[in-house]
Amino acid sequence: MCAGCPVIDECLELELRTTGANTVGVWGALPDADRREVHRAWLRHRGGERP
Repeated sequence: MCAGCPVIDECLELELRTTGANTVGVWGALPDADRREVHRAWLRHRGGERP
């Protein structure tokens, strides 16, 4: 579904900033479990801050 989407990176960034691990479905071409892992790493990279 996300293949070739021109806003795939922006989609994932929006999801990480707004809801992170609390959503279901596919965002930024990542399913729930993969996105939760990315969200943890994203938070660490940002210094643990919640946007």
